Amino acid sequence: MKKFIITAALAAMPLLGFAQKEFDQFEDKDGIDSVVIREKLMDILGNIEISGTEEAKGYLDNVRSMESLRVFTTKDRQYALEMETTVASYLKKKRMDELMSVNSDGKNVKVYTVSGTEPSDIKELLLLSKDAKDNEVVLVTFVGDISLKNKKNNY
Repeated sequence: MKKFIITAALAAMPLLGFAQKEFDQFEDKDGIDSVVIREKLMDILGNIEISGTEEAKGYLDNVRSMESLRVFTTKDRQYALEMETTVASYLKKKRMDELMSVNSDGKNVKVYTVSGTEPSDIKELLLLSKDAKDNEVVLVTFVGDISLKNKKNNY
């Protein structure tokens, strides 16, 4: 489950966007695995010259507009509870729409977003996955200004 969530988050990186101070506490802790990609790297990746399709160029524009991507995973019960509590507190403060909820075989995944000015725009995405069997929690967040529209005709 952990590999799937991390792979999905990295694969979706060009499509979605994230970074909240509340989640800073989970960086650099023993017992929590983390991947943190900051705005500066997004800028660098967004400036890569490509000779691909206009659609690929649209994806690079989305990368440029991302502020950050963070993935935190833990099997430590204490940190798992801290992550769940922090997410619950964050959701009370921040108005986010629940897009999806999956509960199957002891695995629970919830996806929340903050929309942009257009229905196809995402300013923030938060994913929380809990696996009761493995006692694993995965937290993924994106912040940016990402358009999900097909941009190939806008160039």
